[in-house]
Amino acid sequence: MRWMLFVGLLCGCGGGGGAGAGTSTVNTGAIQSLGDFTAALAKIACAEAYQCCSNPQTFTQTANEGACDVGAAAVFGGLFAQTAADVAGGRIAFDAAKASTCIDAFRSFSCAGERREFVDATCYTYLVGKTPTGGACQGIGAATCEPGSGCWYAPTNHARFLCTKFLAAGAACQLGASLCDYTAGHTCGVEGQCVPLHVDGHSCAANAQCLSGLCQAGKCATVTIANATCNTTTSPIGGGKK
Repeated sequence: MRWMLFVGLLCGCGGGGGAGAGTSTVNTGAIQSLGDFTAALAKIACAEAYQCCSNPQTFTQTANEGACDVGAAAVFGGLFAQTAADVAGGRIAFDAAKASTCIDAFRSFSCAGERREFVDATCYTYLVGKTPTGGACQGIGAATCEPGSGCWYAPTNHARFLCTKFLAAGAACQLGASLCDYTAGHTCGVEGQCVPLHVDGHSCAANAQCLSGLCQAGKCATVTIANATCNTTTSPIGGGKK
């Protein structure tokens, strides 16, 4: 479910940021539903683009921040379409209190602040899956699995996915072949064990091992909000190509 931690999700780590050295706080409104949650994500993504990037209109292909909010809401709504169907179908429960806490972790930001893959555990636990361990699920990162498990490859058939119990902290693992507890901010580290995501400067072999989300030249590298947000290509918010 790493795709659920996204401020800067609409773009990858790219070129230079612009203005906005101070801390900004986005008024996202109350979070009572999944729709409120995705709309809040859209507002935060657009606030970051318009406050951190030197060319937000070109980057987002929108005329102003309000238009960006509308376009980004449609993008996030599409990304969460299956989740919305699962909530409506009773396969997932939406925890509004945890969703609010997750949004609160992102509402205040500084363009010069560091981007983090894991900010608050509630960003992984506001969706409560109902499928028991061993049950079928849609694919890696699907939120339908019960707490304590995640959707992972079936042991004998990697074309199928099953709700699989997370490995315990400190357990032996193999990157890409083991399921450490990402809801606790754990990854399969270079030590070959399930450990907290590596901090900047720690040795790494893949982006997924780093708290910043970027492994560069064998070390976890610092990524600022501005650099994560202000890609030199255009975003899909206003219909442009990435």
